[in-house]
Amino acid sequence: MAGIRHKPHGIAPILQASGGADATRLYRQAGRYYPEGHAMNFAGVAQAVRARLAGDTTLSGLVSYIGYDKPQDTRPESLAPFPYCIIEDVSARAWDTKTSDGGEQLIQITTFCRPTATRSAVDLANATAQQVYDLLHKFDLVIAGSNTVNCLFEESPGNIPDPDGFTRYRPMTFRITYDDGT
Repeated sequence: MAGIRHKPHGIAPILQASGGADATRLYRQAGRYYPEGHAMNFAGVAQAVRARLAGDTTLSGLVSYIGYDKPQDTRPESLAPFPYCIIEDVSARAWDTKTSDGGEQLIQITTFCRPTATRSAVDLANATAQQVYDLLHKFDLVIAGSNTVNCLFEESPGNIPDPDGFTRYRPMTFRITYDDGT
């Protein structure tokens, strides 16, 4: 991408191709570049997923935290709060039609569990994963500024043992397709 220079602008830096007054401005989001005005709605998708998961009493009864950062990243000495769910962006791409802009976003929800006095870490991870699946698969998410076209379960490698010997985690990927509704 010769001739492109970075300019800081909020969270997503703006790139402008050199070449005069009609140069194309590009925005970088999730490691990709999109034309100015393109309607990728990363924050809206993440907020819709979190709202759907956090609003469920069954899932809230299984986990102590649903968010974007691992609690141990902010307090490394903390052994609590297990179990918890983390929401992360995996990738995104444009999903435009002739009449509207949109996006297709892969979101990964990972559950981290440790055994309790009454349940194994594997059992907790499986129960939590099933509830997340039930909440999101084929559900019409309410995304601010966009219309959900589809929310589908994509894949999960199953329960994975953490090197610490106690923790199990289970990543699950969902494909969320949306448009700007115009």
